[in-house]
Amino acid sequence: MIPGLLIFKRELLMAWYYYIAGAALLCLACGAVILFAPLRIFVRYLRENRTDQVTLTIRLVRCGVRISVVRCAENSRFGAVLLLGGWEIRVPGLGKVIRVLERTYTKIRSRASRREKRPSGRPGFSLALAGKALETFHAVRPQLKKLTWKRFDLEVIFGLDDPVLTGLAAGSGWFVSGVLLGCLERFFSVETTPRFMIRPQFSSSELRLHWESEVSLPLFRWLKIALLTRKKLEVF
Repeated sequence: MIPGLLIFKRELLMAWYYYIAGAALLCLACGAVILFAPLRIFVRYLRENRTDQVTLTIRLVRCGVRISVVRCAENSRFGAVLLLGGWEIRVPGLGKVIRVLERTYTKIRSRASRREKRPSGRPGFSLALAGKALETFHAVRPQLKKLTWKRFDLEVIFGLDDPVLTGLAAGSGWFVSGVLLGCLERFFSVETTPRFMIRPQFSSSELRLHWESEVSLPLFRWLKIALLTRKKLEVF
C-alpha cells in the first residue's frame, strides 16, 4: 500500500503543469465572463388602482435571481427565486429579511441625521447634493451610452372624475413621454423603438400602469458605474 501511495503522489507532482494550465483556463474563463458577458436586468411593473406588482430579474449568462413584490391595501407579499439554467429554486423567508433590513436602514438614517451638524433640509445642503449628483451623472454618462435598452414598453390607462382634467392629464402625459423618448435616445443605446401608450378614460375613474423593460450591459461596465458613483458621492 505504501509504495503504491508514493507512486501516486509522485505522478501527481509530475503533472503539476496540468494543474497550472487548468487554473489558467479557469481564470481566463472568469475574465471573459466579466469582460464580455452582459448583465441583463428585466423589470415588470403593474399597478391596478391600489395594487402594485413588481418583478425584478437580474441574469448573468444563465444564472440570476428574480425578486417579486405584491403590495395592496391589506398586506404585502415578497418572493425570491434563484435562476440556475432552466431550474428555479425558491428562497423562503425573504419578507422577514427585507423588513429587518428596512428597520435597520431607518435606524441608521435617523442616527445619522441626529449626528449631522447641518440639517439635511437646509438649502445649502440640497444645492450641494444636486451639484454632486449632476457631477456624478457627467462622470458616468460615457458608460451609460454603452447601456442598451432592448425593450421599453409603457402603457398607462387612467381616468379622472372630471373629463376636462382627464384630457389635460393625457396631454401632459404625451408631452412627458416625448421628453422621455428623447432622453432615452440621447443618453442610452436603444435597440428597439420604445413604445409609449396613453389611453385616457373619460367615462370612468381608474388607473392602470403597465411597464416592461430590459437593459443589457457588460458586467465590468456595471462595476465601473458603481465605482464611479460611489467615488463621487462618498462624501454624502
